[in-house]
Order: sequence, then C-alpha cells, then structure tokens
Amino acid sequence: MSREISRKVIRRLLEVSAVFLLSGMSLLHACEPNLPPGASARADEFIKEGKAWKAYGAMSIEASKGSGGAYRYLATMLEKGRGVERSAFAARQLNWMGSQYHDADAMFHAAKDFYARGHRNDGDDLAERAFQCGHPEAALLLAERRAIEGKASEALRFLTLAIEASLPRAKYFLAEAYDKGSLGLPKDYERAFYWYSLAAKDGIAEAKSAMAYYFVRGLHGQQDDLAALHWYHEAAKGGHVDSMTAYGWMLMTGKGTLVDIEEASYYLRLAAKNGDKQAAKFLKEIKMKPDGRIQISASPALKND
Repeated sequence: MSREISRKVIRRLLEVSAVFLLSGMSLLHACEPNLPPGASARADEFIKEGKAWKAYGAMSIEASKGSGGAYRYLATMLEKGRGVERSAFAARQLNWMGSQYHDADAMFHAAKDFYARGHRNDGDDLAERAFQCGHPEAALLLAERRAIEGKASEALRFLTLAIEASLPRAKYFLAEAYDKGSLGLPKDYERAFYWYSLAAKDGIAEAKSAMAYYFVRGLHGQQDDLAALHWYHEAAKGGHVDSMTAYGWMLMTGKGTLVDIEEASYYLRLAAKNGDKQAAKFLKEIKMKPDGRIQISASPALKND
C-alpha cells in the first residue's frame, strides 16, 4: 500500500470518527472493541497471502463503523510494518481513536504514548480505563508510574494485581523492589532472588543477569561461579548486552570454567557492537595475549556495582 493511499485512509477514518464522537454514538459500551468475530483472523490471512491492502481495507471499514478493535489492528499494522510502511505518528493517532471506541489494548498503548510524550494526566486516564477494562499490563504500567511518582502504596497495590495476572515483567519489578528495598518493602536478597528466578523462567533476560550477579556475589547465601556462568550465558543469548560482556570476561579469565578464548571473543564482539566499551577493552587484552594466557583483569561493571 502506497504512503499516499495510507494517509488518505487514515485521514478519512479520523474524519468519520470525529462525527461519531461528537454525536455521542461511541459512548454505549465502555469496554467492548466491537470487532466482528473472525475479523482479525481474516485480516491475518490476507497479510500472509501478501494482500495487506485487503486487510487494511477491511479493517478500515470496521473502524469507520466505530470498532475500537479495528483501530487497534490498523495501529498494529503501522507499528510493525505488517504489509504497510511503518508510521509511529499514524499508529499513535489510530491507537487514540481505538481508545475512544473502547478497545482496552488501544487504551493501553495510547497511555504509553501519552506518558512517553510527557502527558501524565492523559496517560493516567487511559491507563486506568484500560485497567478497569481488564487489560493486565495496564496494572503493571500504573505500578511503574506510581513508583516514579513516589506513591509507594499505590504502586505496590497495582503491582500485586499485575503479579496475580502472572506478568513476567511484574515478577522482575517485584524482585527489583526487594533488591533495592523500595516500594515500602524491606531489602531482602533471598526474596529478591526468588522473584528473579520466576521472572527468569519466564524469559526475562534482565532477571537472568540478576541471578548470575547474585551467584557471583553470593548475596542470597550461595556463591557459585559455575551457576553465574550459566545464567550470564542465558541472559547473553537473550540479548542482554552487559551479560555478554560478563560471560565473555568469565570465559577469557577462566572464572568458574576453563578458559575459552574463541567463545569469549564471540560474545565480547557482540557486546562491543552494541556499544559496550568494556567489551572492546577486553577484546584488546585478548589480542595482546595471543598465547591465551590472560591475567585476571578488572571484572566488568555488573548489576549494583
């Protein structure tokens, strides 16, 4: 779909939506996306077949009828470039329209947009509406915002709800709170490690890195370099740059394992490509010692250092 056609469709949708909003026709159902059954699946099939214009057209028709879910689908296409040119600006506008037509996911994403642009009140309004409509991630978003604002009791209340919804990021957030002794919670390394481990099992790379650091330092009562090596490796594979450096350093110095310069160099190069200056420094040390006899150099800046 061409950029000009996409712009015309979005402009027309906003014009039609304005008419619906001004007439009060959108105020009937506070939490219903009003997307016909199977509409998303059909649109997905169009995109798989290379006919994104059909998906865009079908959803545009539903959106013009006042479907918040259709607006959110269109926003997702523009956010991810699913068969159309990416446009953060257009996606932001469509998310906002979807939020006005009661789609909880559109409310959530519109809230994040408002927060990112410094509009706290608008962000709060949409995040709370999304939360009331049952969007689980809205609870975590509100917890994070309340923590930033220093409202510990409110943050903990929303975080508890996010934990009950089993959100991996919520588990990591709680682990961080115990690690730092924030949100009115005591500093408790054992509890922090427990919640880090749950978040790590759910795939959160930062939690895997935190577990590695705990094993390096023995903060939870168990110092284990081999376990640290394992978790830094897992976090590195998950794209965590600091862990790439830490894993590479452990391999190049033989901490917790046999020296493996080839593997160390691989991860240090990855970290260096992502802007880690310590990784670049360690790579230079390896080049200066071609025989592989690397002295124990200063450890990388790990969590909480």
